[in-house]
Parts: sequence; structure tokens; C-alpha cells
Amino acid sequence: MTFVLDQLAAALQCQRKQQEAVERAPSSNPSTEGDDSTPCANFVPDEAIDPRKAKHARLVEDTCNAYNLRSTKRLEVQDFSSLEPEAKQIVIFAHLQAITRDLALRDAKSFVTLCEGKEQVHDMLRILLLAPTNKSYVTGNNIRDFLRRDIVLHWDSWRVAQATTQDPDAMNQLLKHLLNHLTSLRNKIKELLASALRENWCINKLMNALAPDSMYVTEKHRERWSWILEYYTNSAKGNQFWPNLDKTLKDTEEVLAHQEPDLAARAALQEMMFEEALAAYRRRCPTKATARDTPYDAPSWQVGLEARLARNHSFTAIA
Repeated sequence: MTFVLDQLAAALQCQRKQQEAVERAPSSNPSTEGDDSTPCANFVPDEAIDPRKAKHARLVEDTCNAYNLRSTKRLEVQDFSSLEPEAKQIVIFAHLQAITRDLALRDAKSFVTLCEGKEQVHDMLRILLLAPTNKSYVTGNNIRDFLRRDIVLHWDSWRVAQATTQDPDAMNQLLKHLLNHLTSLRNKIKELLASALRENWCINKLMNALAPDSMYVTEKHRERWSWILEYYTNSAKGNQFWPNLDKTLKDTEEVLAHQEPDLAARAALQEMMFEEALAAYRRRCPTKATARDTPYDAPSWQVGLEARLARNHSFTAIA
């Protein structure tokens, strides 16, 4: 039964008035008592007041005053004080869950707001697209599924609080931001491919424009993007460019799988395809620009991301 603090306080006040009147009245003639002895309209006999509830009432009042709780918040505390112990545990746990959710959402919003300053995160997204181990750029939920799994397992590399990865709402908000940024990056890459084709950029100039400063650019990266530029030259330039590129990569992988059952031999054939694309590009557009200085060695987060991309990001599991 819900305990109402105001009613009990009024009853206690009436009881105090009665006690004071009795103490002031002459013991020999109680019938001559003044108005103070008149029973209060809200008179509550002593036996009707539960001492435990009175104690809770004082504690509720003092606690609410200490935290400056008013109106409905004070009533919620009053109601909570009258619950059974098991019910209190449920309410407390639910409240803690709500706090955890709110903190995770706040962290996700903070990530979105401050992400412009988190250069490593943006570099990782660009490397995700530039990696020679990438097998799909937009098709289906491949990118989204890979991102979700990778952030959950490697949240520290992605500069995300672990609590964010454990809350579905916060995680969806974070993924939405990252996927939107990936879309912007793909549009920018298409613009750079168009400029490279129009102005006959050499491979070094193309990679200098594509790769972030923190990225370790290898010959594998040059081979993959020589092949992609060749594909861009002979393909539709509209919105279907990336889906068509994904389909071509998938079809190529499946053709090689049927032609060559050995996995190592199949990988060598695919590597040869990219090597020939780079050689043809260098013959067509001799190297003029100097390759931008890159780190002496690939940063560990780049190595790890590209390795995980090779293991977990593909159209089909071709044995």
C-alpha cells in the first residue's frame, strides 16, 4: 500500500498539538482546557501510526531535501520506500540499466560530435576502403556487419567506450555515423578516380591523393587501385559503380574457384591479375610524382584491420 508522506506528517502534527495541550492543562480540572485541547480534525490515535512508516517518512523527507527533490520526484521516492525488498531490487536494477543505456548513448553522441578530431578512426575507415584485402565495398550488409563485429571486438582501436558496444541503441547510432562517413569517402574516391583518368595521373600521385598520411602504402595497394582505375575507365560512372565493382570482384573470385581448386594457386592467379594491372598502368602513365613519405612500418592498427578484413569480409566462404 502506497504510503503518503503528507497525510502522515499531518497526523503527527495533530498528535504533537494534543500532547502539548495536555502538558499545559491543569491536572485537577481537565474540563477547563482551552481551544488547544480541542481534538484535531485529522486526529489519528497513537496505535494507528506505524513507527516504521514514521521512520521511513522522516528518512524520505530528509533525503529528498538533501538532494533537492521536489514534486513528482519526491513522490517517486515515497512510493519506492513502501515497496517490498524484492520489488526494490528490481526497481534499482532497472534504474541501473537505464543509467548504463543513457551513458552509452551519450558516449555515442559524443563520438559523433567529436569524431572530426579522432583522426585514427577516420583513417581506419579510409583504410577499410583502400585495403588490398577488401572484397566488397557496398553490397548487402557486408560492410555494416564487418564494422559492427570489429568494433565490438576491438573497441579500443576504434576509440569507442566498451559500454557503447554493449548497448544496441548506442551501437546503431555509432554505426549510422560511420556508414555515412564511408559513403562520403566513396564519393570522394570516385572524384579522385575521375581526376586521375582525366589528367593521366601516375600511380604515385593517385595513391598520394587516396591514402591518409598515417597509412603505410605498399605495392599491394598500388596494384589493387591500378586495377580499380582500369575498371573505372571501362565501366559506368553513375551510382552503380560500386555495386558493379563488388559484383565483378565476386564473379572473378568464383571463376577462379572453379578453375583452380587449390587455394594458394588461386590466390597467386588473383595476385597476378592485380600485378599486371599495375604494370600496364605504369606503361600508360609513367611515374612522375614522388611517392609521399609513409611511416617506416605499417602501424599495428592498420596491419590488424587489413588482416581481419581478409579473414572476415567476403561475399562467400569459398574453401
